[in-house]
Amino acid sequence: MKKIIFFIIVFYGFTVISLFAFTDCPVQDGKKFDLVKYHDVGNIWLRVSNYGFFGSGYASSTQWPSLEYPGGSAIDYLFLGSLWFGAKKVRRNIDGEKLYWLPNPEDEYDVVTEHDSLWTPDLKLVVD
Repeated sequence: MKKIIFFIIVFYGFTVISLFAFTDCPVQDGKKFDLVKYHDVGNIWLRVSNYGFFGSGYASSTQWPSLEYPGGSAIDYLFLGSLWFGAKKVRRNIDGEKLYWLPNPEDEYDVVTEHDSLWTPDLKLVVD
């Protein structure tokens, strides 16, 4: 019984929060625009959102420039672009030791540490 009451309260909380979220900002074309200002200095005008997107994308409105050149011409050269960041990380075990691939590994667990008897200097470091 306690679990049912807990889930009802959680569901009610999410419902109330989502209703307030939808009334906070107008939605256009099914997407919430997070930025109404855009770069319009010089010959290239461009909208940049807080989510890392450049351009207007699927917005049917021409209110936001999408890599417009020359500025104010309403000729867009970009549909939608984005900026992504990535990184590589050396895999380590629980003790913090670097892991190395065994020759011809069959799965992701065919690894050894530098202190293992199977380790040789020609083994490749595991990088995720």
